Amino acid sequence: VALFYLLADFGMNAVHLQRKEAAWGELLGVRVVTSMVLMFLALSILVFLPQGVAQGYTAAVRLGIIVFLPTILFQAVITTTNAEFQRRHRYDLATIAIIAGSIVTILAVWIFVRIGVIGAIWGIGVGALVTAGAALLFTKKLGEIIRLTINRTSLLSYLTQSLPLGLTLLFNLIYFRADHLILTLTRPTAEVGLYGLAYKMCELPLSVPTLFMNSVYPLRL
Repeated sequence: VALFYLLADFGMNAVHLQRKEAAWGELLGVRVVTSMVLMFLALSILVFLPQGVAQGYTAAVRLGIIVFLPTILFQAVITTTNAEFQRRHRYDLATIAIIAGSIVTILAVWIFVRIGVIGAIWGIGVGALVTAGAALLFTKKLGEIIRLTINRTSLLSYLTQSLPLGLTLLFNLIYFRADHLILTLTRPTAEVGLYGLAYKMCELPLSVPTLFMNSVYPLRL
């Protein structure tokens, strides 16, 4: 599911920040629509992927993916609020929202894991929901009205202007995740899990320069 987070992003924050008079509600509306489409797309792709223990996705993993699908929407909301935090140079609020969501995630996973791995996934989803809710609350305190503005013009405008950056993110996603997909289709689930854990060790440090770039980006506008 996390593969679709970048597609929900699609570089639209950069486009929004370049628009001096852009309505934040338009970006929120576009993100909600695109994330809902991506949720349906992810579910549709899952139907055609092979199922099994030796190769492909096990039944438990497939159920976990379905349970985790709503986080595409939650992550889209978080990314959209980050655009406003960037514009106002208030990344401290984004940090507080993430900390709150992380604490809830730890507690929820600790509670729900007693019913199995799917329970842990539910816990992660609850944490993402709390992060999105807290981010929306902070955005409202900054003076923005939490209102979806959905129209065809704004949707096409954001998608076309963010297309170059969005395609870059897409190719980057393929570059980083193609091997993971190949292994999923050809190797046992346990081996794919170990491979994914090693990848996480490399991905976590990459978030530091990303957060730094996001925080200083508006200063150049």
